[in-house]
Amino acid sequence: MTQIPVELTLLIFSDLDFRQVLRCRQACKSFRDIVDSDAAIQYKINLALGCMEDNPSNRLGIIKKKNLLRLHQMAWWNLSPAALAPFKGDETTSGPRRWGAYISSTGRGELTHTKVNQLPSQIRRIPGASWYLGDIAEGNSGEIVRLDPAQNLILVFGDAWDELDQNGDVTTWIAVYPISMIDGAAHPAAASPTLPIVVDGTIAHQHIDVFGDYFIFVEILHRTSMELRVFNWKTGNVHLWLRGYGIGECNFISDSHIIISLLGMKNVRWRSTSCLAIAKVDPEQIVTQAMKPKGSSFVCILRYPNSRLSSINLNVLTAGSYAMCEPYKTDVPFRYANEHALVDIRLGISRDLELIHLIPLSILRRIIGDTNGVTRVFQWEDWAMETFLLNLDDYCTDRGLCRTKLLAARGVENGWCLRLYDFNQRLVKLAQSCAPDALKELGAEGEIVQLSSNIPEDVARAFPLPPRFCYMVEKVLGARLFHSTALNHTPHLTLGEDWIEFGALMAEGGIGKFLAVF
Repeated sequence: MTQIPVELTLLIFSDLDFRQVLRCRQACKSFRDIVDSDAAIQYKINLALGCMEDNPSNRLGIIKKKNLLRLHQMAWWNLSPAALAPFKGDETTSGPRRWGAYISSTGRGELTHTKVNQLPSQIRRIPGASWYLGDIAEGNSGEIVRLDPAQNLILVFGDAWDELDQNGDVTTWIAVYPISMIDGAAHPAAASPTLPIVVDGTIAHQHIDVFGDYFIFVEILHRTSMELRVFNWKTGNVHLWLRGYGIGECNFISDSHIIISLLGMKNVRWRSTSCLAIAKVDPEQIVTQAMKPKGSSFVCILRYPNSRLSSINLNVLTAGSYAMCEPYKTDVPFRYANEHALVDIRLGISRDLELIHLIPLSILRRIIGDTNGVTRVFQWEDWAMETFLLNLDDYCTDRGLCRTKLLAARGVENGWCLRLYDFNQRLVKLAQSCAPDALKELGAEGEIVQLSSNIPEDVARAFPLPPRFCYMVEKVLGARLFHSTALNHTPHLTLGEDWIEFGALMAEGGIGKFLAVF
């Protein structure tokens, strides 16, 4: 084997998966030396560890990219942000942040004096920016705003109004404004500057999501009855329309599929227990009326155990849509890989117990690929064995999830204690087998921890899962970091790809918001 030229060995290694490269590294000293000394291979391995992908449009050399990636991993795994700064108190933020982009305005209750802001990332070479749009969707409260930076899109859901027809019937409407993030004008790709939508119930603003050409619009009709529509904002057409009982939250998991939580119904066989359903958004199918959800409405049904759940909630308003592509930026040396993300489900077991169920997006996409166009119903044992079940009630008062990272926080004396969990199983397996010292080499100070150990025995029997491990780091942030004398013991946080937002009631009065950027 030592007679193979190094150049040929490197060429072979470059075509291998990183797991195969690490197995070869264990084969002999010669291979180990080749892997450990080649910057391109090390960069490839570290990309996989960080759930990242290379940006080939970036002109930086491999060594520079590898060093920046190492700094990025160390900063997160050690919870050491590059900067910590307070938010301005005279601006209000509208809508969730997507890839660090958000809308702010100084008007009270309206999108007046509006700006688009881009949070910086020192390590990933994303500069902070802010540009003025003026008054957008004038005359509307702007209470519901969604962003898709990849499309330079701002969706503003306006105020509702009533119209009386010739028969004396009242119809309620709401206008949706597709606006360009570049200049605040109507988006040039939109079907119309205004998309009117008929509203029959109460808008469930917490369920509204946008991704690519589509946005989800959800209404609450009765206490347990909801209506879900998927619109194409570029054409105004409806491509999915469901109305019925037990429909819960929903979110995009790709540009053509959404995931929906459904409560159990004893008189409906396929959903006699609570379940998740995956529906396809077909661009060729235009829908003109609502349909009652049935088994054939979905690509697949993922059932929970027969143990009755008091609630099943999908966390929609995360820092970024699970499937959202990172906007194209030539200066960014490496990007978050789209397939690496966790879907966040909250399972209500009882009044006093709520579990966190984390589902890797790659598993859902694999299940979709296995259906072959025929609706399939999966029992818990058939689909959940590679998922995570956590009970953080005893530890944290708030948490945030983004991609493969979950950040939990609780108050301690004059500060907060933070735990960062990383559910990248490739990182865990690498640390356990192929390269036991990899974490130390990368500068991490965390540990591999076993999950689900504090779940009650009766619940563990109802939701059987094999032991799962993840990587965790713990750190205490003192009040002095927030330029305060003390913090209250109820932290609030939001986690993003390159940032963490903290909120706290300050000892000197008022609510302080602080931003940690990486």
